[in-house]
Amino acid sequence: MTAALEHRKRFDGRPAFEVEHTVTYADTNAVGNVYFATYFAWQGKARELFLAGHAPGVVDDLRTRHVLVTVEADCSFLAELWPFDRIVIRTYADDPVQNRLTLHFDYWRTGGAAAELVARGQQTVAWFERVPDGRPRAIPVPGELVEAVLAGRAAGGFTRPEPTAPTAAVSHHPTHLPDSRSDR
Repeated sequence: MTAALEHRKRFDGRPAFEVEHTVTYADTNAVGNVYFATYFAWQGKARELFLAGHAPGVVDDLRTRHVLVTVEADCSFLAELWPFDRIVIRTYADDPVQNRLTLHFDYWRTGGAAAELVARGQQTVAWFERVPDGRPRAIPVPGELVEAVLAGRAAGGFTRPEPTAPTAAVSHHPTHLPDSRSDR
């Protein structure tokens, strides 16, 4: 079972909503590093905690009358994560447009001398209303969430900064496995 994400609503002068997580073996593949699809699961959890922390009425509406659909998602992997790495996922929000909101995610390895950016992702979600004929109907991003995002951005938050420090070179092969080639 995956370790539960620790949720902290952070907007005390910080530009992002943060979720902390300790990587476990449940997050990894047979090689031992974090499986690529796990980053998308973490995006979903960070998105849902972001909504719960900033617009709890939106979460209530998702239980009964609204539908949230991910229409686009991506992630760029900059370094590998391994079991027991501690990470912070920082969530940033663009201004809502019509029925869509784009969220950005920066994944930082923490616990060392300096935090290391290990991945960057984003996802665009769209809001729909459940209607009696069973087909969802597009609706604007809920007002409570629009107000929260705009207020956060006006206070200097939720805007995704560019990383200021270069990241370490990416190793595409696990460094802890022995080299099995016979010529070495």
